Amino acid sequence: MIVARRPADDHGAVGLARVDRRTKDLVKRLQPGEVAIIDHIDLDRVAAESLIKCRAGAVVNAASCISGRFPNEGPLLLAAAGIPIVDATGPEVLDEVWEGQIVRVDGSEVFVGARMVAKGVCQNLDTLEREYEAAKTNMADELERFAENTLEYLRRERRVVLDAIALP
Repeated sequence: MIVARRPADDHGAVGLARVDRRTKDLVKRLQPGEVAIIDHIDLDRVAAESLIKCRAGAVVNAASCISGRFPNEGPLLLAAAGIPIVDATGPEVLDEVWEGQIVRVDGSEVFVGARMVAKGVCQNLDTLEREYEAAKTNMADELERFAENTLEYLRRERRVVLDAIALP
């Protein structure tokens, strides 16, 4: 059953739910107008392009599309394509919605029938652009933490890294 989504400025959609923790597995089943329910922190460009290609009616993400650790363009592509996004609903949404149920996305809320099963952050191009820009400023801190962790690992495990491995 294909249910046409409402205009993007309405921030809503109604359609069959496709539920999967792995976006790359979900898009194999996703049909136009259906609602993708995923758990994908820092939604990457490839995943977003797959959801757009499938013509998702909406995306409900248990995790944050942009965590702030680094800038990622995936959510911006979804929003630019006019796909409503409800972000950071929490992992419970994956248990509350079953594959094939009809769900309604209304702003930041997700409904099965009259029952609200999840609430998150209604994202749009403006909110996502702000998060993207904020994530850009965090990149230096993330790179510094990565370098410190790598150096600490090398200090602790230098024998494993530098000494020859004795073979039997």
